[in-house]
Amino acid sequence: MAKKISLDLIKKVRSDTGAGMVDVKKALEEAEGDVDRAKEILREKGVQAAGKREGRKAQEGLALAKIVDEGGKTVGSAIELNTETDFVAKTPQFVAYAERLLDIAVETKASDRVQLLEAKG
Repeated sequence: MAKKISLDLIKKVRSDTGAGMVDVKKALEEAEGDVDRAKEILREKGVQAAGKREGRKAQEGLALAKIVDEGGKTVGSAIELNTETDFVAKTPQFVAYAERLLDIAVETKASDRVQLLEAKG
């Protein structure tokens, strides 16, 4: 008979790993309550899940542009931010994030992805 897995044990492993409760419970059951083995199982499954996502393309998203006047000179900035699904691309959070990135690009005059990522905004 399988060892009963306590909620406290699930919470502890979940806190340590960041994995979901169901995944943690399954890993603990598979490991028969052995926390270290359960963490190992979760790591292995995480690597496998990442491998499944590896070939997927981020083909949905937004392209935003902004034109500003800088001392009588017209300057334009544009960004493209992609995700795997249009479901995500249409969320208010994704749109707000893209708009904030565009603002940072304008404020810092970032001309490429590296400069934008390094910008303090």
